[in-house]
Amino acid sequence: MKHLVKVFLILFVTLSITLFPHLSFAENENSSFADWLFNRGFYNYARYEYLKDIFDSSIDEEEGISKLYNRVAECYLASLKYGEGIKWCMSINEQHSQDFFPELNITYTILLMKLGHFDKSIEELSNKHLADGPIKSRANFLLGCSEAHQWKLNGAIDAWRKIPSNHQLNPIINEYISYTEKAKQIKFLNPTSGAVLGIIPGLGYLYAGHNKTALSALIVIGLTSWGTVASFKKDINGTGYLTGFLSIGWYSGSIYGSYWACKRKNEYNRRLYLKKIKY
Repeated sequence: MKHLVKVFLILFVTLSITLFPHLSFAENENSSFADWLFNRGFYNYARYEYLKDIFDSSIDEEEGISKLYNRVAECYLASLKYGEGIKWCMSINEQHSQDFFPELNITYTILLMKLGHFDKSIEELSNKHLADGPIKSRANFLLGCSEAHQWKLNGAIDAWRKIPSNHQLNPIINEYISYTEKAKQIKFLNPTSGAVLGIIPGLGYLYAGHNKTALSALIVIGLTSWGTVASFKKDINGTGYLTGFLSIGWYSGSIYGSYWACKRKNEYNRRLYLKKIKY
């Protein structure tokens, strides 16, 4: 039903433009029907319109065709089709010099970042055509974000500080640098150390900051171990084997759990910081 409504809307708008050309659906005289669709969230339909404009276009100037190529890439980005968007950008770059399409390559790096390809985005953003190009401030902003997501915090700060103090991104940059300076002070736990400390029941969890779990592990392992020893002393072997099995299970689980508790704590601290670094 939802798709039928969208199709009806597209047909209605197209017919209206055909029959009543004096009516404008665009925000300004430089906008197109594709822009109108894009601004209202019909990204797939907008993409088709931009592709038609490219096919039918007699635009020779670099700026005009560059904008259309980039708008197609932005449609992929907005509709969350990151993989297809990356393929589109790569196909354009194979046909043309990257120097011609800085905006397209900015969108390309964002698509890479959305899929977690931060190494590749850093490589692209460090290229001369972006690092020294007309939109180098945006490139440095994204470079800093990519470095941050790779936990290269000093590199992130260096990239952000290259942006002029009078740039419109500067208020955000100051916040990001502040967040990153604090993130540099985070003390990450050593999971191996947590596992070694876990040999003493509860100590590994205590190292990871899970005080209640540490106390629980100490009590459970202590009780099952005592039950095992007491059962064998009284020749209640069946109960001894049962409690012994439980004791060994809890003990090995405590060591293993201590290791992963440290890793999860580290990952939590990373996510807490990276949630603030939006691009």
